[in-house]
Amino acid sequence: MLEQSRPRAGNAQVALLSRTVDRRGLCLARATRELRVHEAGLAVERLIGCGPGLTPSGDDLIVGFLAGLGYPAGDRLIQVAGRPAQRRAQDEDRQRALQQRG
Repeated sequence: MLEQSRPRAGNAQVALLSRTVDRRGLCLARATRELRVHEAGLAVERLIGCGPGLTPSGDDLIVGFLAGLGYPAGDRLIQVAGRPAQRRAQDEDRQRALQQRG
């Protein structure tokens, strides 16, 4: 049996992984809410393969997030992704400057 051959994660490991997915999911939600497309993309990258479960819970979160983009509220993020490159670059520069101060 495949399940028997893999080492099982203890409750503490599962809890740690779950908290990690929660934090990364909150980063994705915050970036999306604030229309920071680049940061949202980085948050998705950090979620891939993260978390407990047969399909990692980070992957499950991403699928739910992408499904949500199909609804009218998701159109706002999609529209932002289509902004001119100059505006996106200005936003990213502003974010970097804020991060360096904090």
